[in-house]
Amino acid sequence: PNEDPKIAAALCQELGFRYVVIDQQLSRFRAELRKNRETHFCAAAHGWYLALADFLNGQFECTYDGIAGDVLSQSKFLNTHLDAAFRSQNVNGVCDALLSRQSSSELGLQRLLKGSLATAAEGAVARRRLAEEVEKHMGGPNPVASFIFWNRTRRMIALAPYSLLSGVPRVHAPFLDHDLFDFLTTLPSSMLMDHGFHDDTIARAYPDFAHIPYLDKAALPADDTRVRLRYLTEFARTFVLKRPSRLMKNLLPRAKMLAGVLSRGHVNPSISPLIIYLDQVESIMDSRGKTVAD
Repeated sequence: PNEDPKIAAALCQELGFRYVVIDQQLSRFRAELRKNRETHFCAAAHGWYLALADFLNGQFECTYDGIAGDVLSQSKFLNTHLDAAFRSQNVNGVCDALLSRQSSSELGLQRLLKGSLATAAEGAVARRRLAEEVEKHMGGPNPVASFIFWNRTRRMIALAPYSLLSGVPRVHAPFLDHDLFDFLTTLPSSMLMDHGFHDDTIARAYPDFAHIPYLDKAALPADDTRVRLRYLTEFARTFVLKRPSRLMKNLLPRAKMLAGVLSRGHVNPSISPLIIYLDQVESIMDSRGKTVAD
């Protein structure tokens, strides 16, 4: 629920392209179930992308994807604090800055997981692995972009164009053109810190279209109460009366689901899709005769 459809319509009108809006066919709950399988349980995102994938797969020989365009030239992750931490060669400082962005998720994990899985997800384990990776990106022209690209972009974002679009023979990624990639990765972070390089470059290259705006990030989102209610209802039907999980604590998530349903979707409790993910993992374990310890 953002301004993407409005901006896309304006762009297509200027260029003379056919403009198509693809409705979501799956509920958010069902999309999470399917997305986990089709991304091999390696991505938290992309449930919304399935509608686009179903529209493109088997129907087109090629498509385009803007992957890495933001990270390499106008990254929302780039700020003076994180950039300074990388440049100070302070691995612990970088880890602190990165983990602080995920503090709410870590707290949610602590409240959700139980048993040996909770122990495996302790912050110290994540910090050790993170520190090893952070060291690889120290000293580069734009270490923040390098870290984000080789981890978040490569490991998670890429699963949309290069896994969910398995039915499209060629997915072109213009920002990963070798010459352009090599150029962008040599730019110092100081050139990109004002987050204007991406938009200014496009406006200069295509002045006839420079008047078309980008989306207004401050615009109020559309009311998604009905979608949220369906999501919570399907959650509740699946989990409220289900046997206790060996991987998850059960009481708090079930209470949140019921609160959301009884409010007719007007209360928006934080019901993590991770619950769906873990339940699927447990089902796979059961089908293969595995135990939690395994």
